Order: sequence, then C-alpha cells, then structure tokens
Amino acid sequence: MAVTAADGIWGFAPQLTKTTLPGTPKWYRHKASLVDLGVIDDQRVGPLEVGGGPFPTFPYKAGYVVAGGATFMPRLEDVIGWLLYAGVGDCKSSVPIAGTNVHAEITLVGSPTDTTTAITAPPAGGASVSLTVGTPAGTTCTAGITVTGTDNLDQPLVVTFTITAKAVGSIVLPSAGTKFKTVTKIAEVTGTASDKITIKYRLGMKHSFVPKSTSPSAVKWLSCRKYIPQKDADAATDLGETYTGCKPLGFVFTLPNDSPVSCRMDVLGRTFAQEDSISGWSWVNTYEDWDSIPVGCETGGGITFSGGAISEVELPVVAAQVGWVNTPLDLRQERVFGDPSIEDITIISRQMTYDCTVKWNDPDVYRAITTGSKTGTVWQSTPLTGQMVATMVGSGVIAGGQKYSLQITSPQILWQMNGTPVLAAGQAIMMRFTGIALDAGVGDYTTIDLINEEDSYIWPTV
Repeated sequence: MAVTAADGIWGFAPQLTKTTLPGTPKWYRHKASLVDLGVIDDQRVGPLEVGGGPFPTFPYKAGYVVAGGATFMPRLEDVIGWLLYAGVGDCKSSVPIAGTNVHAEITLVGSPTDTTTAITAPPAGGASVSLTVGTPAGTTCTAGITVTGTDNLDQPLVVTFTITAKAVGSIVLPSAGTKFKTVTKIAEVTGTASDKITIKYRLGMKHSFVPKSTSPSAVKWLSCRKYIPQKDADAATDLGETYTGCKPLGFVFTLPNDSPVSCRMDVLGRTFAQEDSISGWSWVNTYEDWDSIPVGCETGGGITFSGGAISEVELPVVAAQVGWVNTPLDLRQERVFGDPSIEDITIISRQMTYDCTVKWNDPDVYRAITTGSKTGTVWQSTPLTGQMVATMVGSGVIAGGQKYSLQITSPQILWQMNGTPVLAAGQAIMMRFTGIALDAGVGDYTTIDLINEEDSYIWPTV
C-alpha cells in the first residue's frame, strides 16, 4: 500500500552558529503543502580509462549537501517571523500598534495606589495592553505597574509592567499577558512621584525585518526537520531527518487574485542526521489556525507603485510573485579536501524582486517607462524607478479591527516591462511588469513588516 504524506512534519529552529544550537533549542513547526527538503547525495560515474573499453568502470561519491525547502500557505500568527528573520537577516524593531488609552495619562504618586475609575473598556473581542513612559525629557522612570481585569474566558487576568530606567517615550510590554475582556484596575506598586505613564490597548505588534545594517550579507543559521510517516503505523519504519547548518536561499510569495497566498522557501544546508524514531522530538508550538493566512480577495491587500511620472497608484494586479533571493557561492568553492560536506554557506548577492501581471486600464505606466512621461511620445533613456509596496492581509482580527498582515516595502526599485501589451482575441489586455529593488543608499534596502500579536522575535545567543 502507499504511504500518504498527511502525517509528515516540517519544522525548524534558530541556531547560534553554523554548528551550534542553543542550549535549549526551540523547534517550531508549520503546515505545508509540499516539503522536498532533504539530502542530495552526489553519486557519479568515473571518466573513461585507457584499458577499460567504452564502458564506465567505477563509481564514486562527490560528497553531499542538504537542499530543497517547503511550499506552504503562510500563517502570520507567529512562527513565520523566525523564517523572515533568518532569511532577511535582522529584526529591526517590534513595536505595538496602539489603540485607545486604557486611561488618561497617569501621574505616579510614589506609593502603592489604585486607579479604578474612568477606565475605557477594551475593543470588542478583547485586546492586550502596552505602556508608554511619560517622564520629563532628560529623566528616566523606574516603576512597577499592574493591570487587573478578566480575559475572554471571564477568568481573572493580571499583567505586570516592570519599568527600569526607561526614558520618555519608551514603550514597555508586560512581563506576561493576554487579551483583556474587561479592565477593572491599574495599580502603582512602586514608582517615583511626578513620573507619568500611559497604558494603551494594543491592536497588534509590528515586527520589521531588514538586512543587518552592520553586515548586509548576513543570513541566520537554521536547523530544519522532516518527519517521513511510518507504514501501517509501524514504529520500526519511522524516519526522521534533522538538518543542521542551514541558511535560507530566499522565499517567494505568490499572490493570486482569488486564492490564499502561498510561499516557497528554499534552504541550503551542511549536515544531516537520520533517526529511526522521533519519540524524542518536541515542539514549542501547536499548529497555527487558518485565519491568519493572507487571501487574495481580502480588503487592505494590494500592490502600489510610485515614482517618476507616476504618483502613488494601486496596480490592478491579476497575479504576482514577490521574492527575496539570497544567492550562495558556488558549492565547488565551498568544499575542502577531505570533507564530504560543504565547509560554509557564503551569500554573495541578495535582491528583492517583483513580478506582476496587470490589467490594462490605461497606458500611464507603459508610457512612463518608455517615454518618461504619461503624455510622452518618444523614447527616454532614464529608467523608471520608485517605491513598491506589496501588502498581504489575513481574514483574522487581532483586536479593534486590526488584521494579521505582511507588508513588503522597497523604497527604490527598477520598474520595467516584461514584453509588450498583447492583443489576443477573446482575452483582456494584460501587461507584465518586473521590478528589482535597488540600494538607494538611504534607509533599509527593503523592509518586511509582519503584524501579529507576538511580543518580539529575539534571536537566541546562548
């Protein structure tokens, strides 16, 4: 009988270095529609030899490498942030998307004090909270604050803010917390008189992934796992593979107009181990729900371009692919004598690309590319460059109407035609455009903003 892939597992974990995992590895898993990551065993036949006749005479192996990846519908709730972090290189910031104030600005009194009146109720569905320090400029605030209420299961909920030498404007997240259905009390446990704080409902967190400013070629090391299901529930046929020393070669988001967004992520890895049982495998997370998957028809999604003769315009995109590519050094230059695995994975170039099929509504973009003007009539030598923003939105609401989303912004791209307007009988007129992000020399090359409810993504260091 055939063994189906439905019970298979694909997962990954942040690594410290190319050979070392954290002392307590955190393994995450994500559902996928295709997983082809695995061992590429380079077996070859030797060259013809004098005295050997016209037939091959000997085989040999040229080493191995881990390669492949996974195709999946990206769930934006949590774990995709680790893949974006690894592939792009850095998480520049994680900041709250602030909603209404839980209470007007509170001036601390320097002793335990409860505030129980004039508290604004959370938005429908509940919301987490965050705190902003309002101390006078040039000073810092150290305090302990608790917020008390109930969660969405009507159970008591208390979150704690520990503020240690925070300057004015600092945003502080609670040490633990979840969504409040009601808030009944804000308590100053410790504090300094005259310091000020504001607690706001949190409609989500925005995590900004960018290339590392001090090392723009840097890509994080990952470990990956693949479980190949057993036959007839026979544990003896279990096969688990763990791949260490992997780097993402990039990811491509496919944006259809009537289906879920999909993502293809590929990695290259150095070493592997096979296990007859996965009984010792454990995972930090359960599989995430479906409502954070971006869908092509979801309001708020879209692709906009602005630059040159084109002011900001949302393109009537029928289909698109948006991809981040990390190109590695030729593997023949990574191998060393006496070692079957590659010594390292060196990224030699990186780029963000856009490929969009667009309905022909007017000739503005076409003429701007060819003539430099929406009304031009002759060829112009200056390429059309500008900003590109691609936004993908899920149907699930985090709080206060804020939805899960992923937004990719390239401040400067080369926007060019791929072919010409085609007139086909019985078909709509379409244009295909492609874009390559450019290093503008100011700001980040490209920023990928993930909006969900996770507090932060901090790459492990021990």
